[in-house]
Amino acid sequence: MLQSGTILGNRYEIIKLVGSGGMADVYKAKCHRLNRLVAIKVLKQEFGNDADFVKRFHVEAQAAAGLIHPNIVNIYDVGEEAGLHYIVMELAEGMTLQSYIHKKGRLTAKETVHISIQIAQGLEAAHNNNTVHRDIKPQNIIVTNEGRIKVTDFGIARASNANTITMATIGSVHYFSPEQARGGYVDARSDIYSLGITMYEMVTGHVPFDGENPVTVALKHLQEEVIPPSQIVPDIPKSLENIILKAVNKKVEFRYPTVTEMIEDLKKVFAYTDGNYVTDLSRNNEAVDSPTIIMSGNDVDQIKKISGHYQTPQPDSERKKEETEPESGIFHNPDEMNPKLEKLIFGLTIVVGVIFAIIFLTFIIKTMGGRSSSDTAKEVTTTQEIPSTVSTETTSSAQLVIMPNVIGKTRDEAVKELTERNLKAEVQTEISNDVEKDYVIRQSIPYGYDLEEGETVTIVVSLGREQVEVPNVVGEKESSAKESMTKKGFQVSTKEDYSDSVEEGKVIEQSPKGGEKADYGSRVTLTISKGPETKEVTVPSLIGKTQAEVKSLLNERNLRLGTVKEEYSDRYEKGVVVSQNPGNGKKVEEGTSVDIVISLGEEPKNYRYTGQVTVQCPFDDETEEGTISLVLSQSGRTKTIFNKRVKADNFPLSVSFDGYAEGSGVVAVYWNGDQVDSYSVTLEKVEE
Repeated sequence: MLQSGTILGNRYEIIKLVGSGGMADVYKAKCHRLNRLVAIKVLKQEFGNDADFVKRFHVEAQAAAGLIHPNIVNIYDVGEEAGLHYIVMELAEGMTLQSYIHKKGRLTAKETVHISIQIAQGLEAAHNNNTVHRDIKPQNIIVTNEGRIKVTDFGIARASNANTITMATIGSVHYFSPEQARGGYVDARSDIYSLGITMYEMVTGHVPFDGENPVTVALKHLQEEVIPPSQIVPDIPKSLENIILKAVNKKVEFRYPTVTEMIEDLKKVFAYTDGNYVTDLSRNNEAVDSPTIIMSGNDVDQIKKISGHYQTPQPDSERKKEETEPESGIFHNPDEMNPKLEKLIFGLTIVVGVIFAIIFLTFIIKTMGGRSSSDTAKEVTTTQEIPSTVSTETTSSAQLVIMPNVIGKTRDEAVKELTERNLKAEVQTEISNDVEKDYVIRQSIPYGYDLEEGETVTIVVSLGREQVEVPNVVGEKESSAKESMTKKGFQVSTKEDYSDSVEEGKVIEQSPKGGEKADYGSRVTLTISKGPETKEVTVPSLIGKTQAEVKSLLNERNLRLGTVKEEYSDRYEKGVVVSQNPGNGKKVEEGTSVDIVISLGEEPKNYRYTGQVTVQCPFDDETEEGTISLVLSQSGRTKTIFNKRVKADNFPLSVSFDGYAEGSGVVAVYWNGDQVDSYSVTLEKVEE
């Protein structure tokens, strides 16, 4: 294990260990030359001691370095130091898809499709570059902190025109294709099978095949059918299930021929959920942490023997031949022809045709006899050029040299190293924001390949960073500002801030500033206005305060006086606040209105002034009848309090009445219009 602070290649400083796999440890590191964080995969010691494995490790890294895609973890460099072999990669921080699945239990159909399309797009770029991954599994898929999906660990990938994997099968058996399980020919369709298994795990929460040992699991891939996902997750769209089942078909001819076609079907999942558009669907298939393992030759032999695909071990001479030629039909579908064998037959056919053409042409020339021997020789030489597609052993006497790794070296160093190996260097240049000026970005022939002396190798050398003037977009709307920046080749990041002077949605400031020079493709940060800042304040207590005092308190806190109402109050004196809304202690934004109610004081009460008078009969004749009127005089005012016709037997006459004020008064008695008597009365104040 490397310690923090260790320097590799005079530029990469180890920060910390971030992961460990079956073949390598992965560290977070800093590249001091380009001032960026990277991930470094260091081959474990037991593999670093194997010269053949190390050579393949470097060749594969070179092949993967040519893969530039948003859904692939990019490889920057490969190197060796003090017996340590390492690959420098893009640092994609996040979690593995395996952790993501375990965290959520299983994924929704929508998430599965979204993630699968991104994985497939990464594989599409690799397959178009003649590179097969060979170990697609959730542990090799990164879900970044930004939500992007990235395929990583092309550590055992090989160019697709390589022959076959060896008897020591490397990979993760839970995601193996049947042809990988039996040690057969592997191409892009094997990646499609592994992606199908990964999709199965996403939608169900587990892989379709599991067992107590790798051999058991591998045999299940060869012999058992996949349980349809709908039997585990009934609500899965039929379209998605059909895509998965087609991808994991045991027969390669029934799978998707290319990952591009698989992407097209994935894009239709929710538009055509019945899945009828998934053509040529032939069911022929049915787990769990699956670390990268190395299956021994005995394990593979056991799988082949049990599955009926066993061949008596060959002598070493034949085995070496097998490592450079496609396997015979005993390890393949009888109906399939190995693509390399087919190419070889095609090439030999061309060679035979050319030879016959030469013989025929020579015969014609001799028959005509009209040309010189030098002309004839010239014609023959021209005709004998063999197409480059023919794969035959070289008959040239030229010496073979191994292609060195010149990526990351200076132009002069690279040219010198190629020249020392009797190779010709063709130098091309390219602007690069990632590679320092005069350093090699890439080479046309991968490291480790055998070349004839005198062959030409193209190296691409960095011209350094291109400086572009940054446009001034302060005050522009966010959309138009972004458009201006992207047209100039910049990436754009945004952040938000409050502004009292810049309208919401417009640019407050930018970094770098307008008119400054910045690297083409670098990032410009725009600060977008959220409008004036609205701070929260606490509403003060206004109860018992006068309206003038209320206005002062509210102004201090940037609050406004809202509606003012009045009402009587027995508790608060007239002119002070008796209630408020929002109430005391409430958190509100500045500028909020506060409504109040002002006291009118105690509510006035209604009173009446009552008195009573008893009047004696004003006449002696008991038979007499007449009209009696009683008139109250009080405080200079008079009013009739009784007027009625009565008889003698109505007396004494008691009359209750209301007056004008509290205190004394006089009641005058009138009989038939003439005053006959008067009474002094006292009136009392009575609340209504």
